Amino acid sequence: MPRFPGCEDRDVTQKEKEDCSKKELLDYVYQKLKYPAECKGSGTKGIVMVSFIVDTTGYIENIKVEKPLSQCLDQEAMRVVNSMNYMDQRWVSGMHYGQKAIVYYTLPIRFKD
Repeated sequence: MPRFPGCEDRDVTQKEKEDCSKKELLDYVYQKLKYPAECKGSGTKGIVMVSFIVDTTGYIENIKVEKPLSQCLDQEAMRVVNSMNYMDQRWVSGMHYGQKAIVYYTLPIRFKD
């Protein structure tokens, strides 16, 4: 599976790098996420499921909302995922039989008060 950047330089096991990557991804998402005022005022909350492809260079493409919640929250979730393409580091691409591979990734993003 591909990994969010930030843990590759650590001298730890592969499993620990994967766990670190998941934590870094969630930290990034919730740091960048802005609850749109029009949704917050209406009390809309829940989970938006976003899918995307991590290509062989670590670039994010084909971002889609798989489980919509509301237009404003769906757009915000897509904005945050797309912002990963503008980070200093790219995702670590997925591997399949020793070759870099294009990987489909699904990310739940929770909106709550």
